Amino acid sequence: MAYRPPLAELGLNTGKKTRLHRILHEHGLRNGTAFFLPYDQGLEHGPRDFFANPAASDPKYILKLALEGGFNGIAIQIGLAEKFYWDYAGELPLVLKLNGKTEIPSDAEALSLLHGSVEDAVRLGADAVGYTLYVGTPAQEQDFAQLRQVRADAHRLGMPLIVWAYPRGSAIEAKGGRDSFYAVDYAARTASELGADVVKVNFPHPAKIDNVPSAYAKETTSPAGDRRRRSVGRADAAAGLGRRQGRRRGDAGEGTRVDGGRGDRADLRPQRLAARSRRVPAVRLGAAGHPRQVPERMSTTEVRIHGRGGQGVVTAAELLSVAAFTEGRHAQAFPSFGSERTGAPVVSFCRISGAAIRTREPIVQPDALIIQDATLLHQVNVFEGLKPEGYLLVNSAHSFDELGLGEFVRGFRRERLLVVPATELAKKHLGRAVPNAALLGGFAALTGVVELRSVIAAIAGRFTGAKADGNIAAATAAYGFVRAEREELTGAQAD
Repeated sequence: MAYRPPLAELGLNTGKKTRLHRILHEHGLRNGTAFFLPYDQGLEHGPRDFFANPAASDPKYILKLALEGGFNGIAIQIGLAEKFYWDYAGELPLVLKLNGKTEIPSDAEALSLLHGSVEDAVRLGADAVGYTLYVGTPAQEQDFAQLRQVRADAHRLGMPLIVWAYPRGSAIEAKGGRDSFYAVDYAARTASELGADVVKVNFPHPAKIDNVPSAYAKETTSPAGDRRRRSVGRADAAAGLGRRQGRRRGDAGEGTRVDGGRGDRADLRPQRLAARSRRVPAVRLGAAGHPRQVPERMSTTEVRIHGRGGQGVVTAAELLSVAAFTEGRHAQAFPSFGSERTGAPVVSFCRISGAAIRTREPIVQPDALIIQDATLLHQVNVFEGLKPEGYLLVNSAHSFDELGLGEFVRGFRRERLLVVPATELAKKHLGRAVPNAALLGGFAALTGVVELRSVIAAIAGRFTGAKADGNIAAATAAYGFVRAEREELTGAQAD
């Protein structure tokens, strides 16, 4: 894999850097990678792409899916953007596709004409524009001229340019075909040299070497495993000349394409998307290496998290939502701040459901409470609205009696109210007094709303290196602690 430098090293102007940072670090996994939901196939392929899943023909459904699924953005044509995007503006990055064509004419002289502008993208609040470039088409002169104008406008207005680089035309078909490594490699290089900030390509088939230039034929005659590895590496290097390369939907070893191919694009059910979008190393997930199937639970669980600034309260809600999404469910996370300073009370919310979540209001009657700082117990009404059958998890090494809550907890199901020394566990395993990950492990053991492996997957997707390992260890330790405590309480009640 080619080295991908941080945004600061790419020489981007202020507008492009700001928008790319928003896409890469304020949405999705927020770790510098991007996972987009493309929704331009209605024009490019026609209605047949929606036959497998009729709900996907509704733009409102797809926009909501992109938002609730935690995508870094959605790529749509201007007509859909003008009619439907306004309801999600500011919440979901928009990649405005500026050109497109139907599949009805032959691709022998493919050309995707402009029907939108960079100015339209600015007006609609987009964070990037998309342009489809057909490399090798006889209409190349007009295609290059269109791209030149788009590139100039994008630079002037500070708009990142994503180029869908597709080999097309009779000359391409005569030299290995559109999905040969030669064609894909050439398309990636061309888009990069013509000014793309991000290059999107389809996955190549290195075995297609008929009539390709000898340099490519020679490289792809080594043993099969090495051939694929070397070829993919070169394709990554070529696309890497652009500012960023779009993240693949799948494992390179499976031969999937960057955009998942037509069949995958037609299947836009949440459970299918969840299986692709939150993959983490198998060591984080256990032997199977894959999230479990979508739970049958369709009811909504509402979780409220109380803490102080600097304790990762907002991150906790986000990680919990990602853990639920990993299991194929809908999830929503958002904060509510008081004064924005370290140590000030902070509240975050998380909703988890087996169905689409339509409400966006703060949670006033939570099914579960997570208290990250016990000093808030007698300063803020953290228990307000907790349902009689609700769950409570408090970060403390002291008992409820020692915390002055003995009488309070007796009004609830005792096995659903527990304390866990999350700060101590975080210090031990992470070296920092940030209890959020440990509390999520304890929450998984207390409620069963999410599984521990899903919490681990969320942590592994958010953090790297020692920080990921420490948080995972703290979450695992808290899970074991709470599980043992709950089993003890359940056993005592049974006796």
